[in-house]
Amino acid sequence: MEAIEQMVRVNSRVKARRRWVGILALLVIVVGCGGSAASSSQAAPSGRLVPTSGSATPAASATSPDAATAVYLAALNLDQLLAQSASYEAPRFSGDPTTYVDQLRETLRGVDRVAVLRAVFDRLTAGLQSETEKEHVVLGFVQKLSVHDFSSPFMSIPIFDPLILFQIAAMDCQRASRLIVDLYASAGYQGRVVDFYGHAVAEISYDGGWHYADADMFGGGDVVTFADGHIPSVAELSRQYQLLDRLPVYLENVVQATYGSTGKNGAAATWTYPSSAYFSAQYFANNPGYPVYLTRKVFPATATDPTLDFGWTDPNQLERTPASDIVLRDISSRVSPNAPSIDAVSTTAGTIHISVAADPAATVSGYRVFVSSTSRGWDYGEFLGSTAAKSAWATQSGWTAAMYGRLFQIPPSDVSRVDSSSPDITVSGLRPGTYYVSVMPRDSYGDSVGRLLYPSSNELQLTVP
Repeated sequence: MEAIEQMVRVNSRVKARRRWVGILALLVIVVGCGGSAASSSQAAPSGRLVPTSGSATPAASATSPDAATAVYLAALNLDQLLAQSASYEAPRFSGDPTTYVDQLRETLRGVDRVAVLRAVFDRLTAGLQSETEKEHVVLGFVQKLSVHDFSSPFMSIPIFDPLILFQIAAMDCQRASRLIVDLYASAGYQGRVVDFYGHAVAEISYDGGWHYADADMFGGGDVVTFADGHIPSVAELSRQYQLLDRLPVYLENVVQATYGSTGKNGAAATWTYPSSAYFSAQYFANNPGYPVYLTRKVFPATATDPTLDFGWTDPNQLERTPASDIVLRDISSRVSPNAPSIDAVSTTAGTIHISVAADPAATVSGYRVFVSSTSRGWDYGEFLGSTAAKSAWATQSGWTAAMYGRLFQIPPSDVSRVDSSSPDITVSGLRPGTYYVSVMPRDSYGDSVGRLLYPSSNELQLTVP
């Protein structure tokens, strides 16, 4: 760990005071979510912390590290961080990621990561009484904050420093699970990472047991909750694994991919139901030694100048325990239906006609059509369908962060909801008027486990004579 950079002393007390005030002002500008200064050789992610060009100014002197932390927290706006992470149309980073991260580290030198984590945890959970409510909020925060984009240059750098992650938002399952554990650890909770080799989730101990949190496969605060209201551990979940497949998987990925991101799970064109990634005996037979529990041996009391790994890549700092209580099963890898591609649309008196292209990867058992007088309020960055059908595309104004939560809601159907086993769909009995229409695929396995939400088609705007 590098030593904290020392402030240059000046003879004049007035000059010293002016210098410190200037540094604090610079930190407010740099750490604040609206900073705009950048190195001339690279563009930072829109709205995020941007180091000044040239040599970075340290965040605090060796004699007052608390001041740097206080300034950072005063400027930290969690709502803005989340809005920036969910702004999938924001300009992409260009430049050398290693140089950029090094500049971030220098700018953030002296800010106590543990104190910041605790303050973030306290802000998120303020006023909440139950531990389950707290987990829903903390999990939802990290789900929305993390953008698992393998095309991001930051994904090749082993970064677990929470303040760096707040700024770049580039997180896979390993980073997101460790961030959840660290947020809770700062508040005195015991936590661990469940490593499946190809996937990882967090577990937090409260109310006498462990409770899982997956911030990578899912979003919108989605997590399995048992009938009695509690969030299970991974071991408990392995005994009712079908509940995991009720949740919509990788919905963010479908949107991100239409804005040039490879999205969560890399550039995969298909996504499987999550239970096989957690509990497939065949998978773990080919990857012996997993799943395992990873626990930090010591969580630091303070961390004003941590290394990028924040203690997570040193095997001497981790306790590795076989997860022998997790039940593995013969679970097939089932492909989850993707967003439908619209081939053709037309209207006649009182009727809407829609033709949907077959999904070449998934076994689709049918379609559910939602017809509403109001828009669902979100859409993709491109039209998934034919050129002719594109003329019916309802929302072409792009993506905004405010749309994030709507992605995890079933489209409105105040006019009609129709199920069709055929890709040639007819909705009849409509009054003359203009309607918003979404088509959602279904499959028999998803229906059998109680899944309700799948990736929707683009929203169509159709006028019925």
